[in-house]
Amino acid sequence: MTVAEKAAGSGARCSDWARETGLDPVATAGSYDGFLLVEWPLPWPRDASEAPGLETVGEAAAAKRFRLQLVSPADRRTGEHKSREGREGGFAAAFRWDGTRFAGREVRTAADDPGSAALALLADDMHGAPIEARDVLVCGHGRRDRCCGSLGSALAAEYAAAVRSRGELRIWRTSHTGGHRFAPTALLLPEGTMWAYLDAATLDAVVHRRLDPTQAAARYRGCAGLATREAQAVERSALALVGWSLFDGGRRALTGPGGTATLYLDDGGHLRTFSGQVSVRRRLAVPGCGATAGERSKSEEELTVSAFWEEG
Repeated sequence: MTVAEKAAGSGARCSDWARETGLDPVATAGSYDGFLLVEWPLPWPRDASEAPGLETVGEAAAAKRFRLQLVSPADRRTGEHKSREGREGGFAAAFRWDGTRFAGREVRTAADDPGSAALALLADDMHGAPIEARDVLVCGHGRRDRCCGSLGSALAAEYAAAVRSRGELRIWRTSHTGGHRFAPTALLLPEGTMWAYLDAATLDAVVHRRLDPTQAAARYRGCAGLATREAQAVERSALALVGWSLFDGGRRALTGPGGTATLYLDDGGHLRTFSGQVSVRRRLAVPGCGATAGERSKSEEELTVSAFWEEG
């Protein structure tokens, strides 16, 4: 029996099905004006905004098109976390898209009221201290889905142990980022890039930009700073052509009729323009994690860039 058949009939992980099906993760990153991170002890509720005391924070974040993410240091096991009331405080950070990256600022939070600090970050883009470190967020939200809950949690712990001596990186286990069918997945900040089908070696190669750009593009879900799926798809084609320096330049995109998109890149002061024709490659019924035969309530439109060119 194939993995796909097991996923349909015996409740296998949807990420197993996605790998065997060859599901392309392109243009599945979502689009946000910012990310709001709040350190929160495990276990997490199904939705980040359901954490006690963060209901108002979730509403405020959504109103500003920020995605609320609960985070926990990836080198901590569930049993090592104290209750929120028993902790000295935690961490909150807001990252805002500036056209090149998600610039971040952070504060320490009070153990009994982390929401107030998070709301202050949302209200004032100069509140808190600038973030100099890079943040790697691996989705490990077990109450939301079993793919990230098992595969993602294991990757977060393994990678945190491997990079423990590298102070410029902070490794977090985070709540649902979407796309658990591509588990294990990760979000890199300040780049705002999302990645699929990871293992520790591949994640490290992505973080340090050692992976061949063409190979990296095959695991790239997109940059959350771009507004449309079509723009994200064209950006991935540009990654394979330009290489990792793509993420160091200012980027804006226009999406036109009929699935066309144009990406404008400030490449060291030189404006480069990339255009592409984006279409739906496949429409697939996606099994949920643990679904039995016939339970495929979700569908997936897998995109492809059928034509891509650089202007001029």
